[in-house]
Amino acid sequence: MSQKSSILHYILAYVCWAVSTLLGILILNLERETILLSMTLSAAEITDESQAFYQSLRVGTVSTWAWLVIGIITLIMLVGFEHMYRNAVPAGNLWKFFFLVTGIEATILFLIHTIYMTLNRTFRPITPMSIAILAGEALLAILFLVLFSIWRRKSS
Repeated sequence: MSQKSSILHYILAYVCWAVSTLLGILILNLERETILLSMTLSAAEITDESQAFYQSLRVGTVSTWAWLVIGIITLIMLVGFEHMYRNAVPAGNLWKFFFLVTGIEATILFLIHTIYMTLNRTFRPITPMSIAILAGEALLAILFLVLFSIWRRKSS
């Protein structure tokens, strides 16, 4: 591999790193919103005033601490993805790892988004656009996992 080609591969590795990290941050934020929505919905069913008060405190606490947890997980993702993609370049496995990570992330995004939309249908009805978004996420997950499978067989 020439010097110029090597530099381009490393630049591509960092683009893959940025995409994987941003997708991971999106998943973490949607997961936080899903947890808060489920806690809010459960608080709405509480009839006892004192229990409702304590549930609102719990929701506030989870909302605040979730940012710290998201920050720590993001830091772990930053370091882990960077290490994995940087080491994949010399071995020629960059695409294999990128397809696998992105396929897993897209699958998780689809599942969490489905749960969020199901919980949120009491406030916002499910529209054809939301169905199209879910279908797009599912197709993206399938596409990347199929690409991973093809790349793995090709490299074996």
